[in-house]
Amino acid sequence: MTEKAKMKLGYEDDKPISDPKNDLFKFKNHAKRITKIACNPTDSGNYSIGIAGPWGSGKSSMLGFVKSYLKSEKFFLYSFRNREKFKKLGCQGKKKYIRNLRKQMPIVIEFDPWFFGSEKEIIEAFLNRIAKSIGTSNPNISDDLIKLGKVMGAISTINPVFKIPELVIDCVQSFLYGKMPEDFFDIKNRLERNLRSFSRKVVILIDDMDRLQSKEILTMLKVIRLVTDLPNINTVVAYDQITTANNIKKEVGGNGLDYIRKMITFPTYMPKVTTSNLSKLLTRHIVNLQFKHKPSFNTISTSEKLQEAKKFSKSKEFELSVETVKTIREAKNLINIFRFGASLFEEKVNWNEFWGLCWLYYYYPKVFAELRDVRLLFSNRNGLIISDWGEEAFKRLELDKIDSIMVTEYLKFFSRAAKISVTGERNYQEQNINTRLAELRENNSNSIELFENHNKYFSMLIEQ
Repeated sequence: MTEKAKMKLGYEDDKPISDPKNDLFKFKNHAKRITKIACNPTDSGNYSIGIAGPWGSGKSSMLGFVKSYLKSEKFFLYSFRNREKFKKLGCQGKKKYIRNLRKQMPIVIEFDPWFFGSEKEIIEAFLNRIAKSIGTSNPNISDDLIKLGKVMGAISTINPVFKIPELVIDCVQSFLYGKMPEDFFDIKNRLERNLRSFSRKVVILIDDMDRLQSKEILTMLKVIRLVTDLPNINTVVAYDQITTANNIKKEVGGNGLDYIRKMITFPTYMPKVTTSNLSKLLTRHIVNLQFKHKPSFNTISTSEKLQEAKKFSKSKEFELSVETVKTIREAKNLINIFRFGASLFEEKVNWNEFWGLCWLYYYYPKVFAELRDVRLLFSNRNGLIISDWGEEAFKRLELDKIDSIMVTEYLKFFSRAAKISVTGERNYQEQNINTRLAELRENNSNSIELFENHNKYFSMLIEQ
């Protein structure tokens, strides 16, 4: 589904973006640099390139962009060939040039390690996948990769730099083949020779390595290092560095990060997604949903939507909430929560206030439940005095200092939730609150501040 279609529906799935044209977060320049390292035909080096970042930071989209550039004839031509010479060619000359170019472009392989369970299965599947992709381009390389997979898969513990005791290899080979005319190292040396003269780079893309079990992560890192020792094969791996390091530590002890650094020879980190870009992602969907509830939806111009988006992004509820959103996945989850609730409204609501409630529901579900269930706390006809409830409630709800500040700031948006610490000031504030509520009722307001609107807002969100 296109980004335009998603905009119409107003939802966000968790599928990564694969087309750099839909880049919302300025990932493509980073992806281009990674691609040039991975497939440069003049670079004889071998690299295991890491794309590290926390869950939800866009690693899969980054990998999708890399894949797109790896398969792009235009990118390969402009990056590694003389494009000025190409432009001067005639029509037939260009066609011939492109045909030759395709023979030099990298072989791109996507490997999904979570489809396989044991160490043996992962190793054999990985090497067989490379062998199949090279295929008829060089049958000798394919055959030797399959042989290597069988031998390595049969060994329970492999050394990432092939320093395996020859006695172990002899035993395995005897078990698999009986007497063999050549040993493991003959296969490896022949592979190196053939791959060195191979005219194309092989680039293997591996996503979500951090979602594997601890032992599987170790196996995957070992097999990545195994193929990186072979000429013209590079890997690009996406993973959460902290999660992966912790899982490694459980298995082998020591410093998990040091272990990763030995296996990933070219580490990179995901670019930071700015608050500004997350704000754009949120506002474009939210404003679109607001307009869909208007009878004149189809006649509203793009400029009007942009003005409304700008206005919404400057609302006090949005400015507070967007500071909390740290990853793309969190932003998408918030959009879907908002969309679900908004789709159930049959009458007008205050969209800014409803957004604030969605934010509370997602980040502070215990506070949300408290305000929903004890409605007098949130929608007292005479207003809530936060000093009567806040301090005790925050302890009970196990909010730390920072979270308590965030929730307090949210509640301050409403006149009834003004924080009062001086008794003499309290009656004055209550009088102001009552005046405010009277004004809202007189103007037929849809504000959540009114007691009678409490259920309308809270019933739109599913209990967590």
